[in-house]
Amino acid sequence: MAERENAARVVEERRRGERRTERGYRFVDRRSGFDRRTGTTAGRASPLGALVEALRAHPGRFALLLVGINTLNLADYLLTLVALANGVGEANPFMAGLFEQSSALAGFVKVALVGLVSALLWRVRTFRLSIVSAALMLGLLFGVFGFHLAGLSALR
Repeated sequence: MAERENAARVVEERRRGERRTERGYRFVDRRSGFDRRTGTTAGRASPLGALVEALRAHPGRFALLLVGINTLNLADYLLTLVALANGVGEANPFMAGLFEQSSALAGFVKVALVGLVSALLWRVRTFRLSIVSAALMLGLLFGVFGFHLAGLSALR
């Protein structure tokens, strides 16, 4: 019984000593790393930062972006088939080699590669680089789609 009282007294002494006054409150903050990125530059909201935050906060919008990428990729393939039927050559040397072998093989490879990249981007959708990459892919595919439409209008 005496040992218990001595142990309790030691604990009490430790808590009442100077050591308690020296030790401050430690706030353990678990952050994901993204909360420090505010998406602002010099006090103004950057459009890219706002886009990243919007797509990160709403995964459905990011999924819609990926659906748009795959839809434009499929439209690119179909418009390439139309252009090849009208005597225009494929500008991409890798795809040109596949189109020489088989248009079905070229379509399968094109759709499969973009689908795999989309699945990878969905898997790492919380990272800034994946969101920026998806937005860049969508912009490039819009450019390719516009190029196809301009080419088709020139053929007619």
